[in-house]
Parts: sequence; C-alpha cells; structure tokens
Amino acid sequence: VMGPTGAGKSTFIKVATGIESIQIGDTLASHTQELHAVRFHSEPRACDIIFLDTPGFDDTYKTDTQILEQIADWLRKTYEAGVKLSGILYLHRITDNRITNTALRNLDMFQHLCGSSALSNVILVTTNWDQLETVDDGIRNEEELRSNYWQPLLEGGSKMLRFECTRSSAWNIVNSLPMDQKSLAIQREMVDENKPLSQTSAAQSM
Repeated sequence: VMGPTGAGKSTFIKVATGIESIQIGDTLASHTQELHAVRFHSEPRACDIIFLDTPGFDDTYKTDTQILEQIADWLRKTYEAGVKLSGILYLHRITDNRITNTALRNLDMFQHLCGSSALSNVILVTTNWDQLETVDDGIRNEEELRSNYWQPLLEGGSKMLRFECTRSSAWNIVNSLPMDQKSLAIQREMVDENKPLSQTSAAQSM
C-alpha cells in the first residue's frame, strides 16, 4: 500500500483487517516511518493476505531517497526469496485540489518502480471522500486524475477505485486485484540485472 503521507494507507489496512492496534496518524506529520507488514486471513479467498504499510514519499522525517531505499530493500529480499506481489494499491486524497510538483515526481518514480508489465496489478485508490464539502468536488478531482495525471497508468492496465472508509469498500478494492503475481521493474533490475539502487529507473527518475 503506497501513496503520499496522509493519504490513508494505515487507515485502509486498519479498516480492511479490523485490527485495532494499527496506529493511524492524526496530524500533518508522518506517522508510518518504517515498513510494516500486516498478515490477515481472508476467509473468502481461503488464504492469508499480507498488507505492507509503507511511508509516504513526502515523509516528514526522511528523504524520498531514504524511503525508496527502505521499499527497494524489502522488494529485493522478497523477490530473492521467490515471492512476487499480487497487487499494489496507490492511495491519493480526493480532497487535494492540486497536484504538487513533488507529487508528480513521486508518481513518475512509482511508475518506474513498477514498470509497464506490472501496471495491471496496480489499483489507484482515491480516499477521504467523507471529507469533501460536496461530492461534485470529488467527481471533478477524480476526472482530472483520470484524464490527466493517472492516464498513463490507466492506459497501461491500472484500475481506479474509491475507498469510502468502509470494510466492504476496502475489500471491493482488494478483490479487484487480479492476484496474478508479478515482479516489479525495480526487483528485476536489482536482482536479475544486479544493478545498485542508484542505477535503477526508479532512482534515476527522482
């Protein structure tokens, strides 16, 4: 689960799993500073699902490079262990009326991290719908994301869904993942091609 600080990554996992001990930030400062894996048994799927809560790339305390190092190290180790991801959720606040240059740069980095072959395993999730003054404001922002900023990802096979802060909404999103395990570009670059992180497409796009 990825996205900017305050997009609701920890909230999504807490709502989906019902695990009350998951900590959620309630200030502008970043709360999740380390990667945190949450295992949850899904009865409908008859399997365990592991949600990975990640720090935002505009973290209050760490640089984007440090955050990428954390995520890349986890992805490298899991890939070396023969584990591939079933899906990536990229969260974004629908209440944001403008996309900053930092957000655009991080979105570009995210695309390079995934690679074109894994975009079909990405769901772009809009959050904070309950904090809008009117639903029309959200619909306008949603259309801007769809037709402009997220268009390349959607054309590459990604989906776009709303998280309405309910458990059924969270699982509608999770169940929309194809669950077709794929490797990410950054994993293949670091493991198969033996590139240092600094030479990966994701790092060079920052």
